[in-house]
Amino acid sequence: MARRDPKTEWLRVAGYRAMTPQQRSELGRELIRSGRLTVERAITQQHPGISSDEVEFELWNRIYGRRWLARVRTLRRVGRQLMEDWEVVAQVIHTLEANRIAYAVVGGYSAIYWGRPRFTQDADLLVYISARQVERLANGFAKEFVLSGEAIEQAVRNHSEFNLIHRTEVFKTDLWVAANTPYAREVLKRRRRGA
Repeated sequence: MARRDPKTEWLRVAGYRAMTPQQRSELGRELIRSGRLTVERAITQQHPGISSDEVEFELWNRIYGRRWLARVRTLRRVGRQLMEDWEVVAQVIHTLEANRIAYAVVGGYSAIYWGRPRFTQDADLLVYISARQVERLANGFAKEFVLSGEAIEQAVRNHSEFNLIHRTEVFKTDLWVAANTPYAREVLKRRRRGA
């Protein structure tokens, strides 16, 4: 790993901080787009004549492995309307808000918006979900996302995570079920809605 010069790193961070959250978000979206195009080009060079669906499947295989690839291959991809990844995240947030579930966007998407632009392949949200909300939440996500009601129940019991995969965009969102801890309460207390 390359060693970073602290003065150069400080200047770079100062430059990011001078940007608006919207500018950092756009830079992050562009990093995601260009990173994805780079990987897609590498795949098509390694496998000439590969279909666009097979490129997508190979991308999933490289990022998440064969177990996720098997799930992704079952999704219908015909006639899909292309969406940006952030639009999928907006759908997740809409469902959480419709079900009155407290949440905070964390991980890469949060870092892109509030801090330093970076490349990310999924979205992470911290959520408070009770056992009585599981079925209603699973039903709320079922139309647009592949999910497991059993995985949600287990995540609620163990304060762990469960995954959603958008049915047409095949974008993964991880929902981390928060325990009632001082740290989780502080995360939710400090959350702010972006513009």
